[in-house]
Amino acid sequence: MNKIKRFSRMRKLDSIWKLYLFFKLATLTMKARLDRCRT
Repeated sequence: MNKIKRFSRMRKLDSIWKLYLFFKLATLTMKARLDRCRT
């Protein structure tokens, strides 16, 4: 039981981490695109 709880918590953290990485990548690409348009 305890193991399953820990696993679910890890899965939740993993999904949050993936969302964070996705947003970071999206902002980086947006910035790069803006810089490319500016020049």
